[in-house]
Amino acid sequence: MNSNTATDAEPGDVTPCTLQLHDASLVLPASLSQRWLADIQTVGIVIADRHLQLYPVHDAAQGGRLLKMRNRQGDRVVHIGDLLCDQQLSASGHWLIPASWNAAQGMLTAHLDDWQSSPEPKHEQ
Repeated sequence: MNSNTATDAEPGDVTPCTLQLHDASLVLPASLSQRWLADIQTVGIVIADRHLQLYPVHDAAQGGRLLKMRNRQGDRVVHIGDLLCDQQLSASGHWLIPASWNAAQGMLTAHLDDWQSSPEPKHEQ
């Protein structure tokens, strides 16, 4: 069981990270996934006020989006193409997304204006 929860967090505990968006699939790095989402199978995602917010759903019966394993390194991936289209954002291409995990809130946030185009990634096994 993952012991890193919002209730264990210090008030200013914010962990910066870089996400990747590959053709509508949001890739969360292994370091983030293993620390904050280790036991999580589904996540909630909201895009509002030019911010993407991702939070764990602790009971899959409550819904959410499936958080899949991407590779042996432990990166995780979730499909968000429909959310991007709803916001009139392109779901194609490859992007680097500066983000941060706020432990006190138990949530990952990324500002849409900070996304940077990236060359097509090499495929990992």
